[in-house]
Amino acid sequence: MADERSAAPAQRDSVTQSASASSDSTHVLRLSASELLFNNVRPGVHYTRRLEVTNPLQAPIEISVKAGSSERYTVEPTSLTVGAQDTAAVLIRLRMNVLPSMRRGGTAAVSAGPTKDTFIIKSAYGVQKFYAVM
Repeated sequence: MADERSAAPAQRDSVTQSASASSDSTHVLRLSASELLFNNVRPGVHYTRRLEVTNPLQAPIEISVKAGSSERYTVEPTSLTVGAQDTAAVLIRLRMNVLPSMRRGGTAAVSAGPTKDTFIIKSAYGVQKFYAVM
């Protein structure tokens, strides 16, 4: 069975702090990170990162979270209600059998730079994005 690794809250290299903590009027929700980093990933190993979603409104808000690359990532829960002025956690799990920088024959691809995947959060107030980088 593949071993699962979780990000510790104090692990600074696993998240990039969100600019949404500042006065960003274009997004209703505040996210604990704008990018979740998955460093030194290996095929066949499952990795988990935690995203905190804060609702600053005076009323609850229903959201859905979707991975842009569903073959690599799972999201739990995919839909939830975040209470008024409350925070909820969403788990992002990376699972893959082959690294994105590898070709089918096992040889390294020409551009083996970081891979950045988009995640979408939808609510009645619009769409918000965050990213996973490996």
